[in-house]
Amino acid sequence: MTGRSILTAGAIVAALLALALAGCGNSGSSSGAGAAVGSPSGGTGPAPSDGARTYALNQPISFGGGTFTFTGAETFAEVPKRFEKTESYLPENGQYVVVYYSFQGDAANEKAGVDSAIFRLVDSTGESWLMSTDVSNGPASDLTGTKKLNLPGLQMWSDPDPQSTLVMFDVPKDGGGFSINLVKRAADGASGVVVEATVPLGL
Repeated sequence: MTGRSILTAGAIVAALLALALAGCGNSGSSSGAGAAVGSPSGGTGPAPSDGARTYALNQPISFGGGTFTFTGAETFAEVPKRFEKTESYLPENGQYVVVYYSFQGDAANEKAGVDSAIFRLVDSTGESWLMSTDVSNGPASDLTGTKKLNLPGLQMWSDPDPQSTLVMFDVPKDGGGFSINLVKRAADGASGVVVEATVPLGL
């Protein structure tokens, strides 16, 4: 085989390899907004954001027939008990992340409460958390009273009056790069949830 033939054959092999690699580029990846969230220990697993729109703090978000506006966030190493000045709630995992928001429903909506399960806190690794019942009934409830906010979990989709409240999460102390997601159930009988909107919190 001549030198020119060897070069030609090499070029053909290289081209075939490039085509094969290009054809494999999307295999195994999830696409669209229908990806589901898993449930490993310690959180609710990586939260997919395929198809989710990113919003800024103080930017209104239309979701589920209401309007959510996330206004800020902060972390707490402890939250003082409102009526017991010498005692505090301590996070089991390391820190509380508190996200403040306002909500306005619509009188045309079904008379149902806004479930805290629509909120997911997500860190820079993609791990996500729900607000637990213990946090909701304890430190979150006391903090809303201290800050003169509406109690979390009492918002109604059918209430057109704006309310300011918060959602709180107990997360590892070394976590960071947090965003808050609004999620809905996956369609067509699929398990898990779909991320509709995400807001970077600057924490």
